Amino acid sequence: MKWTLAAALWILMGGGRVFATHPLITDDAATQGVGRFQIEINNQFDRDRAGGTTEDCSELSTVLAYGISEGVDVLVSVPFAVVRTRDASGVSEVQGFSDVGLELKWRFARAADWDFAVRPGITFPSGDRTAGLTAERSSQSLFVIGSRAFGRAGVHANAGYTRNDNIVGERTNLWHASIAGEWSAAKSIRAVANVGIERSPNFTAASDAVFALAGFVYSPFERLDLDIGYKRALTDSETDHAVLVGTAVRF
Repeated sequence: MKWTLAAALWILMGGGRVFATHPLITDDAATQGVGRFQIEINNQFDRDRAGGTTEDCSELSTVLAYGISEGVDVLVSVPFAVVRTRDASGVSEVQGFSDVGLELKWRFARAADWDFAVRPGITFPSGDRTAGLTAERSSQSLFVIGSRAFGRAGVHANAGYTRNDNIVGERTNLWHASIAGEWSAAKSIRAVANVGIERSPNFTAASDAVFALAGFVYSPFERLDLDIGYKRALTDSETDHAVLVGTAVRF
């Protein structure tokens, strides 16, 4: 993805995909259950090259989910980012908190062995202005989620829209579509894979952003997940490489 610090805000805010089950980009339709919490601490390390410029972005995101009913979760994400740029003139770096996200996930139906959910969300322009880590305007999104289990395997599909309100000259209307699969290789290990496409926020992008991802989730205990994933660009408008590492605790 050929981007500047301003365009990097779309990455820092998760591209409208803040609360997917890590390391997947595609979310599933599952909810926590009434009165239950989940805390995730996720790290994402992006690298992108364009000509003689290399952009490295590291984001640490803390996500809290709470089940307000059996089929409804509320989720809050607080991201901290470090963006480092290297070119012929030298190295520059900015760091600070990015925009906070708030979402609601409602699992509303089950049909033909599929679970369906909707996930409206909003970001707040709370990021560090001096570091340029805020869009300075709120963005809104709406995603539709479908999930189905097949014995030891499962599949998840997402379609969504984000209104990317901003002051940095990016596209306002963005869409996303993706599909993910998982397979229980052992009692405590799941292999996961993910492909997706979304509208690039960059008006000069020659193509939409397409990605592929593969990873593993290790659950040494029922209420603890440890995960790792690798995401690679399939088109120039997507970030070249990303490594994702995360921890989730449920209680």
